[in-house]
Amino acid sequence: MNDISRLHGIWSACLTPLRPELSVDLPTLIEHVRWQLARGCHGVALFGTTGEGTSFSVGERKAALEAVLAAGVPAAKVMAGSGCAALTDTIELTSHAVKQGCAGVLTLPPFFFKGLGDEGLYRCFAELVERVGDAKLRVYLYNIPQLSGVKFPVKVIERLLKTYPTAIAGLKDSSGDWNSTKEYLDAFPGWGLFTGWDPHLREVVRLGGAGTISGMPNINMAGLRALYDNRTKPEGADIEATATTLIKLVDAAPPTAGLRAVLAHYSGKESWLTRRPPLERNPDQEKAIVAAVRATGFKLPPPLKPGE
Repeated sequence: MNDISRLHGIWSACLTPLRPELSVDLPTLIEHVRWQLARGCHGVALFGTTGEGTSFSVGERKAALEAVLAAGVPAAKVMAGSGCAALTDTIELTSHAVKQGCAGVLTLPPFFFKGLGDEGLYRCFAELVERVGDAKLRVYLYNIPQLSGVKFPVKVIERLLKTYPTAIAGLKDSSGDWNSTKEYLDAFPGWGLFTGWDPHLREVVRLGGAGTISGMPNINMAGLRALYDNRTKPEGADIEATATTLIKLVDAAPPTAGLRAVLAHYSGKESWLTRRPPLERNPDQEKAIVAAVRATGFKLPPPLKPGE
């Protein structure tokens, strides 16, 4: 398969902290990105599902990416979420990320119209590659049909890879369905396939996949890095069991709420609890999740030291 892009390992689907007036809290975001990279992440993906990317405008997403990179975060360790309902917005975000030197873009299919045919889906990504028109473009298809309503058919991916063998660099499967993930692994051995569900990480990598892009590295990046590094060793099974327990506790809340609650509790930063509508807070649920996570003995990795 593709030898051009060799991204691998633990990539955080980074949360987006907000100020009370609902703008992006850039200093906290920058600190959070740097902390995740220093404590075990191979990279971060901004404005995916966990980052609530579809709740932010093209301008907000571009400005936040620029601020993170201007703070010294290596562009080679950053993916940018670029999928929008409007193709022109997807092109603008993708082109911007490429010009900034990002490792790749994580791109949703067009998600408003349902029942798409294979030709329409192919043309959407063909237009994206052609209009960006940059040899450095690396697109990671974002398969999350439970939210987008669109599953990437193997036949469409095969056609895209035949036409754009370097630009179509991989896929993130956040379906949580092992049969779906296995279908992609079987069809595209050695390709840049990431899971979005950490309990599948070891098996995905064993079968030639790249790693994970998921929400849990926002709090458990050290544990997941240990899982990745020890995936072939006997202790990998115990690390996997601990990681699976944590993700099931946190996922008991609606999207991002559990992660936000845990980060706010341990860091003391209210910006992790602020959510942009239509997403809402549920303080009772937040307290229950924090209590359940604390009962496991979990602790966040240490904060950044001066100079880190």
